[in-house]
Amino acid sequence: MSKNNSDDNNNVLNVVSVFFDKVEMLDIFGPLECFDISKRYTNFYLENIKNEELKYSDVNMLSFGTKKEIRGGVYGPKIVVDKVINDDELPENIDILIIPGGRGVRESMYDDEFLDWLKSACEASRIVFTICTGSILLAKTGLLNGRNATSNKINFEWVKESTEDFSVNWIEKARWVEDGKYITSSGVSAGIDACLHIFNNEYSLNYAKYVAKAMEYRWDSNQDSSDDPFCDCQ
Repeated sequence: MSKNNSDDNNNVLNVVSVFFDKVEMLDIFGPLECFDISKRYTNFYLENIKNEELKYSDVNMLSFGTKKEIRGGVYGPKIVVDKVINDDELPENIDILIIPGGRGVRESMYDDEFLDWLKSACEASRIVFTICTGSILLAKTGLLNGRNATSNKINFEWVKESTEDFSVNWIEKARWVEDGKYITSSGVSAGIDACLHIFNNEYSLNYAKYVAKAMEYRWDSNQDSSDDPFCDCQ
């Protein structure tokens, strides 16, 4: 018998993800796979692996897009989202807001209506999690002013130049950076490492290791967030 009460709505982790055309697919679907694995296997973990007290017994995932059908990647397939930004209301309780990067950032970063919505969504969220150049979108809301953050290393100088009007302390040598409720990760696959770090914080280290194992993902649970093998900086 697990220690969690699955009937208690307070034990549901509410995750909202943001989609726009030319979104980098692994940016968003890497972390979403972690949450999907969690939703599928929490009870199995508690009953067969380790009967420990977990903060959440279930996960609710909801996607918001700039339109109903989104182009994944530059040449990828269409993606159908749950809700359309500014047409549908945000849920009352958002635990984690996921903001990916991708080629589409170069257009979305100039969309004032989208950025206004994003700022409201960020302010309503307990944790804001960006992957790759998604940190530019967060920076453009002004919510990263005075905070530490990182981004994709190939585009790092462009990220800094694109946000010169904002006072973000960009940290180049970082797999991910956590500053208050804001977690920004480096490029693409770094989002999975940062997401498992979130699992460690929100659930437990043992549970984060289990999710990584279920994904057959080689995760170093002792990894220092500043250990970034893709950074050429000194």
